[in-house]
Amino acid sequence: MYRSLLLMVAVISVAAGCAPQAAPRDTLGQRETPLAPTVLTVAIQQEPSAMVPGIARSTTNYLVHRELGAWDRAGEWVPVLAAELPSPQQGTWRVNPDGSMDTVWRIRPDLVWHDGAPFTSADLLFALDVYRAPEATPPDGSAAQLIESAVALDPLSIAIHWSAVYVDADKAPNMVPLPRHLLGERFRAGWDSYASSPYLRTEFVGLGPFEMRHWEPGSHAELQAFDRYYLGKPRIDRIILRFIGDANTMIANLQAGTVDVITGGSQVVTPIAIAVDRQQRQGGLTPIRLGFSHAGNLLSIELQHRASMLVQPTVRPTALSGRP
Repeated sequence: MYRSLLLMVAVISVAAGCAPQAAPRDTLGQRETPLAPTVLTVAIQQEPSAMVPGIARSTTNYLVHRELGAWDRAGEWVPVLAAELPSPQQGTWRVNPDGSMDTVWRIRPDLVWHDGAPFTSADLLFALDVYRAPEATPPDGSAAQLIESAVALDPLSIAIHWSAVYVDADKAPNMVPLPRHLLGERFRAGWDSYASSPYLRTEFVGLGPFEMRHWEPGSHAELQAFDRYYLGKPRIDRIILRFIGDANTMIANLQAGTVDVITGGSQVVTPIAIAVDRQQRQGGLTPIRLGFSHAGNLLSIELQHRASMLVQPTVRPTALSGRP
C-alpha cells in the first residue's frame, strides 16, 4: 500500500519522465535481453468528459496531451511544446504606443501528433478559432476578448495581436493545441458536430507521452507509450485508467493490489491520512510522514525508503506552511 501511495503522488512525474531506456546485456555481453513490459493501473474517480486539458482539466489528461508551457516543480512557467516563451528580451512580446500588444509563439520542430501528422502553427490558429467560437467556453475568457487577430508567420510560429496589455499572455491562454487535420472539417460543419467528435475523447489524438489505444465507457481506458514523443519513449509501457466512482472501493482495490495508484480529492486522501495518523498515534514505526497546513489541511504524504532512517513517532507531525 505504501508503495502505491508514493506512486499516487508521483505518477505524472514518472510517466512524463521520458527517455529511451537501454535493455540490459547478458553476462557475456554479446546480446541484449529485452525488458519486460511495465503496466501501471490507475484508479480515477470520474470518467473524463474530454481529454483536451483546456476543456476538462485532469491530471490524467496530461498523460495524453501537452500544452505550449507548464508549471515545473519549482513553480515556474516553462516552455514545453514551445521552443521558448514570448519575452521582451527576445522581441517576441511587445507593448505598442497605442496600448495594444503583440506576441509571437514558436514551437519546437519535428513534433508529431499520435497519428504521425506534424504539429504546426496551423493547429494553434485552429485552437484559437475554436475557443473564440460563440458556443465555446474558453479556459480564459479575458484573453478571448482581448485577442484581435492571429496569423501564421511560418509552419512553426504564429503572431497574435492584442487590443490591450494582458500580463498572462506568456501562459498561452486558449492555445491548447487541437489537431486541425482531424477536427477542422467537423468544426466547419457546426459546433455540435465538433463537440461530439470522438477525437475529443474516446479516440483522442494528442501530443503527450501516451496515446489512446482503447476506451470502454463506464469501465476503463488503455494508454500506450508513444515512441515518437519529443522527450523519448516513456519508461512505463502501458497505463490502464480504471473508472471507480466510490472512494472506499478505490481504497479496497489498492489494498487488494488490483490497482497500483489511486487519485482523487479529499474523499480519497482523507481516509488514508486518518489510517496513517492512527498508526502513528499507536506508536508503531511507519515509513509515512504527513504534512499539514496551519488550517489543518493535508498538504503531503511522504515515504521514507531507507529502513535505517525510520523513527518511532512520538507526536503528531508539525504543521507546515506552504501552498495547498
